[in-house]
Amino acid sequence: MRSLRVAMIYSYLIQFFVLVGRRHIRREILTQDPKSRKQADCYERLNAAMNYINANYMNDITVEDAARIAGFSKFHFSRLFKQFTEQTFCGYLNQRRINAAETLLLNPRLSVTDVALQSGFSSLSTFNRVFRTLKACTPSEFKAYHQRRGMRVRHKGGEPQEAPAAPAE
Repeated sequence: MRSLRVAMIYSYLIQFFVLVGRRHIRREILTQDPKSRKQADCYERLNAAMNYINANYMNDITVEDAARIAGFSKFHFSRLFKQFTEQTFCGYLNQRRINAAETLLLNPRLSVTDVALQSGFSSLSTFNRVFRTLKACTPSEFKAYHQRRGMRVRHKGGEPQEAPAAPAE
């Protein structure tokens, strides 16, 4: 339970620093030359696409969808996205989905299949393959490991239930 709170605090801190950083960048843009403004515009458009991906990772989204949000062709978007994130669009999307799946796998009431579907994977075999590639274990192994390390917590209904600990990194 404590590690989940710590993870949430880190998440809020990261969001805070991202907002502060964006505000700082915007302020600098107003005083810079046109080339810098163009780069900043590109950054903002890519950021809009990243926000779209993060909000819709669980749906069937394509590089064309993200490119349309950013206002680029899919080829230009793919090149800029890789330059910006050091990952391909598919690699980033899969990483985002696996990060969400890790959290969902901690819920003892959800099956691995449910987690795969809620994370945006349309195929259990693809989910297993991508999870194993990124995490060096299967989703079932991850779930079993964290359930063994679980602790007792109280939920809204007041009854004690098993809740696995957050992954230690």
